[in-house]
Amino acid sequence: MTKKPNGAAGHTESYDPSHYIVPGQDHHGHSVRVWCRVQPTVDHEIDAIIQSKNWPFRVKGDFIRYAIYDAVKRLEKHKPVPNSMVVVADVIMDQCKQADLWVRFKSSIDSLEHTVKSFLDAGNEEEALKLLSNTRSQVLKLEEAMWRDQYIAELDKRFSHLWARNKSKAVRLDRATKQ
Repeated sequence: MTKKPNGAAGHTESYDPSHYIVPGQDHHGHSVRVWCRVQPTVDHEIDAIIQSKNWPFRVKGDFIRYAIYDAVKRLEKHKPVPNSMVVVADVIMDQCKQADLWVRFKSSIDSLEHTVKSFLDAGNEEEALKLLSNTRSQVLKLEEAMWRDQYIAELDKRFSHLWARNKSKAVRLDRATKQ
């Protein structure tokens, strides 16, 4: 969790970006389009929220999905709704989030590997090692142990041969990134 601004006064509170992410489809790829009209000032505020980058909303749809889902959960806390599927939706959403996180994890490692290969192909092994050392340093700062351990294991699996071949350079660069 990180600290993010909360409201116009700039107060901070614990912030978990995954709390605000509501997938646009279920685990089968099904979705339903929902339409509504809003006042221009509400539309302006939605745009301002997205542009502030204080929350993980990339487009209006991300914000609107979250707002609808949050409203449904809040209303059902006040008064139970017969035949509610919120519990099922929560389980499905958690599965979708985990799958999305795995895809992002895999994509980021693949992208790193491509960049390292580009540096090596250009004969710039020092930059490749520097990038890997900086990445490893940032990964070690991750709060969530599961993802930190997975990233470290994958970095070791894909790049240990470079660190082993250039151990003194990697250690020196790793120390430099911690300062």
